[in-house]
Amino acid sequence: MVVDTPRPETMSTAAEDINKYDYYLDHESDGDISSNSEDAVDLDSDTEGDCSGGDTEYATKPAQEFYAQHLLSPTLGAAEKALEDIKLVLKPRRKNGVGFVWGDLPPLLNERLEQMRMLLCVFIDRTNKAEAKGKPSPQWITSSLAIAQTHQKGPSYARRLRSWTRSFIMDRDDLPFDLYGVSYLSKIDDEELALELHTHLQSIGKFVKAADLVSYISDKEVQKRFGLTSGISHATAKRWMHKLGYRWLRDQKGQYVDGHERIDVVRYHQEVFIPAIMAIEPRFKKWLKDGITSESSLSPGERHVEAWFQDEVTFYANDRRHSGWKQLDASTDPRPKGEGVSMMVSDFVSTTHGWCRSLDGKESARVVFKAGKA
Repeated sequence: MVVDTPRPETMSTAAEDINKYDYYLDHESDGDISSNSEDAVDLDSDTEGDCSGGDTEYATKPAQEFYAQHLLSPTLGAAEKALEDIKLVLKPRRKNGVGFVWGDLPPLLNERLEQMRMLLCVFIDRTNKAEAKGKPSPQWITSSLAIAQTHQKGPSYARRLRSWTRSFIMDRDDLPFDLYGVSYLSKIDDEELALELHTHLQSIGKFVKAADLVSYISDKEVQKRFGLTSGISHATAKRWMHKLGYRWLRDQKGQYVDGHERIDVVRYHQEVFIPAIMAIEPRFKKWLKDGITSESSLSPGERHVEAWFQDEVTFYANDRRHSGWKQLDASTDPRPKGEGVSMMVSDFVSTTHGWCRSLDGKESARVVFKAGKA
């Protein structure tokens, strides 16, 4: 990851002071840097200093020391160790210890690691040649520029390549992953907060809006309970509404769905209703032609079972005949739109007693009502 850091105000910007410091990072010390002097290096500069002089001295602040490590050229020993490790990341050893296999890495990560390997190879080779000529000058920036130019990149990419490699030298787990599309956890991912927001929206009623979340989160007690430091914007509230399963939609007409084929209904029919009917079926009256019943054999103490059936029918005001004999010269009347007012009649009936009535005939089980009306 490339870190763009502002220059600490306590650091010196004098170019003549740069050559006093050793620009090598000792891998053996895990990136620790001595801070015995009050002088400091200009951390915004990528200038390579003379590696022949003195101890490394930096400002004492931890943040300044961390960023200083990212701006230093590594030592040859650190670079060689990192090169061996990065090769193992790209091509791990086989389980039996003989030979290598290709690492299963994301394409962009594999490309960046390969470029870092090339940078370390070029840096080690150039530094060795410079030291052989008696000019132990670091070749860190020039090596990165050469690798960037090889891949048709510019100085900015070379700077990022150096940052990735320095991070890997200091921490082998710090790999240059592609962070594009990485999702970070949001407060709405907290199940307790999501459940409370669900409950709040349901208490409002049918018509809810994103502003209801903004108003609810603005409550200081809610913020304190869920560790929030401030409220949320209207845009954030709309994203949270999507997370909670809400969508901005137009009301649509519902449709009646017959539940006869539901799994629980079918199971009740097969396992409860039908076995119960089959058990009492021998006690039903069996009807023949012309309304004559056949004789049924009942056990002592048993009586006939009378089955009552419920049925219903709906009548519509415009439910009429549309076909018939008409004169050819007869005029046509406008047909009313829709089916008109409806009326439903529900009643119980049996094969023996007919419609369900009281013994005196004054009371009836028939119900007449207009569907959809209170």
